[in-house]
Amino acid sequence: MLFLFFIEMTVWFLSTGLGFKNTLFMYPIYIAGDFFLLTSLFCSKLKLNKIFVASSAFLALAFLTVIFGFNINFNHDIAKVISNITIICLAGIFLIMQIRNGKKIERFFFADLGIFFYYSVSVFNFVIQQQLQDLSKEDYALIGIFNTFFAAVLYSLILYTFLKLKK
Repeated sequence: MLFLFFIEMTVWFLSTGLGFKNTLFMYPIYIAGDFFLLTSLFCSKLKLNKIFVASSAFLALAFLTVIFGFNINFNHDIAKVISNITIICLAGIFLIMQIRNGKKIERFFFADLGIFFYYSVSVFNFVIQQQLQDLSKEDYALIGIFNTFFAAVLYSLILYTFLKLKK
């Protein structure tokens, strides 16, 4: 969540403070950072070998190198969907292990559940994104409202988890 705040503040500063008209170059940084942070988190929760964390770091750096170093232009949404599916798989495996365990649920269970839920909906949004051009403005707004609602559910679960930890 802090990473997303950092990205948003950087975009705001670049556009308002420095007058950048185009801040789309921040999107690949967001994709790579989000992928690395969440895959690293779930790799450590699943107690996977450090090679998986290193692989996730390598993939994030390779993605950024391809985008910025070789200046290859392609649809970043494809990378975002692949990233989200990877995060969904890792979160799903962790949640299944927690449910199987049954007796001792980890204290971040609801935050992890929110991550699984939000990223699943996010993949759905990216999949239907091409069809959005054919939708009316009302239908498009409805999908945007659902996405905002699911983001609010995720942030509420994270806030609930941290307030519960504080006690």
